[in-house]
Amino acid sequence: SGPINSIIHNDYNLRSSGVTIAMNHAVAVQHVHIELLII
Repeated sequence: SGPINSIIHNDYNLRSSGVTIAMNHAVAVQHVHIELLII
């Protein structure tokens, strides 16, 4: 794997982890809204 491949791979990892964080954040926000509705 050359330097270009590793740069692309690192960029992909950053993007995919960013998407995962965004999804987890959205789920957490929805969960908070549900808790407030129950209360």
